[in-house]
Amino acid sequence: TEAQKQKYLTAAVEGKIGAFALTEAGAGSDAAAAKTKAVVDGDDYVINGSKCFISNMGPTEGDYVVVIALTEPDKGVKGMSAIVVDRGTPGFT
Repeated sequence: TEAQKQKYLTAAVEGKIGAFALTEAGAGSDAAAAKTKAVVDGDDYVINGSKCFISNMGPTEGDYVVVIALTEPDKGVKGMSAIVVDRGTPGFT
């Protein structure tokens, strides 16, 4: 959306730190082997899964993370989406 572009592109230009979460235990960087899923819940997505080796997302670093998740699992890698999750989002650890 335009609001998301304004929020996250502005944050990147201002030097806020974003992270990228693709790697999963047992799958490595093989996107086709990812198991993390995301389902629509109203205006939001509920994401279930685990990621590892997330650069720029430490205990105090990282303002947001782009999570790669299956939104249409029957389509394999073509059913994957990039979902931005802000630090502090309930349930995000």
